[in-house]
Amino acid sequence: MVQRARSIEQEQASWNLTADERKELFLTVAQALDASNDEGAFQVMHAYLRQFELDKNTANMAPIEPHARRCVILAIKTIRVINFEELLDLKAIKALESKHQDVFKFLNLFTKTDAKNFLKELTQFDKLMAAEGLNKDDMILKKTYVQICSLNTDKTNFKYAELATLLNISADDVEEWAIDAISNEIIDAKIDQQN
Repeated sequence: MVQRARSIEQEQASWNLTADERKELFLTVAQALDASNDEGAFQVMHAYLRQFELDKNTANMAPIEPHARRCVILAIKTIRVINFEELLDLKAIKALESKHQDVFKFLNLFTKTDAKNFLKELTQFDKLMAAEGLNKDDMILKKTYVQICSLNTDKTNFKYAELATLLNISADDVEEWAIDAISNEIIDAKIDQQN
């Protein structure tokens, strides 16, 4: 049942729902998945917010702002969600800039800073992280994932020292970090201990 809920966007394609029915369905399923702490909550909430991209009347986004805010928190919590740029393009997320500045700035912190500055600036979000149950170490790890995925793909081989500098971690921790990133399906890589 949970698996079907996670894939509700594909499931409902043949149901002949109106736009409003689809929005209500996505929101209800996203909230149910979120209530059970299921990682699929982000995907469905994101699908819900994308429905508003099709609306011509976007003057009043206030009713969906709490859902947009929650979507940002779910994106940050979900280990495999690293494409925050796509999230920042949504009208509902952009609307957070005025009333939910802390969440909007926190999301931007992942995309606009390097790993070293991220660590310095993270403390200004301590209150938000505590309220949302976000762990500082998890946030630092998440930033490293976002950082590595934003690299220029022209270069494919990196020395441990280069990665350590880029990710703001010890060179001794690079191998363990890479193993975790590979097992979490963030990167597709091989570790060459000889070079």
